[in-house]
Amino acid sequence: MDKRTRLMGEAPIPKAVTKIAIPAIVGMLVMAIYNMVDTLFVSQIGTSATGAVTVAFPLFMLVAAIGLMFGVGSGSFISRMLGEKKFDEVSKASSTAFYLTIASGVIFTTLGVVFIDPLLKAFGATDTIMIHARDYVMVLLFVSTIQMCNMTMNNMLRSEGSALISMAGLAAGALLNIALDPIFIFVFDMGVAGAAVATAISQVVSFIILIQYYIRHKSIAHIKIKLITLI
Repeated sequence: MDKRTRLMGEAPIPKAVTKIAIPAIVGMLVMAIYNMVDTLFVSQIGTSATGAVTVAFPLFMLVAAIGLMFGVGSGSFISRMLGEKKFDEVSKASSTAFYLTIASGVIFTTLGVVFIDPLLKAFGATDTIMIHARDYVMVLLFVSTIQMCNMTMNNMLRSEGSALISMAGLAAGALLNIALDPIFIFVFDMGVAGAAVATAISQVVSFIILIQYYIRHKSIAHIKIKLITLI
């Protein structure tokens, strides 16, 4: 912890930015490659399948927005509290952001399942695309909470100087997704649903990598329900 707090609070700015930025950039690049490869595999199923993924995209931009809202907001606060050496406040902010993300994810999933057809139609799904889009979205809705938590934890970990573990979570999930896509889509002949299952498994693996860092008390922050502070 001392090494990370010194990095965030005392190290020269170029050194601190380099150590934090490079892992973050690598993780984002891997995610970008994954998105392209994922679309490539789905496009081989047919135009309707590609359309289904495209139609579902705005829904999962909302997932990203919610995760980033809590992650970036708490990350900024965590960095400032580390600078002031208020470690109790760091844990309170991390716990509050994490559990609010879970609550938001559960609400999002519930509403998404209930209103899935109107939402997909609003995003442009035709009758031909709707079947594929529903199969794709239904699977991913059930891991949307995990995806939100991943984004929140990624930002919180980077804010406390643990950029390498953040990169590992992003990269491992993305690479696993790339490996699983052809297996579930073509080998198991699951089509668009296979792409969703591959993504779901990858998100769960990323979540395990990130959350174990907190469970094993390797992080500066401690995530506990009793530390939630809403004031």
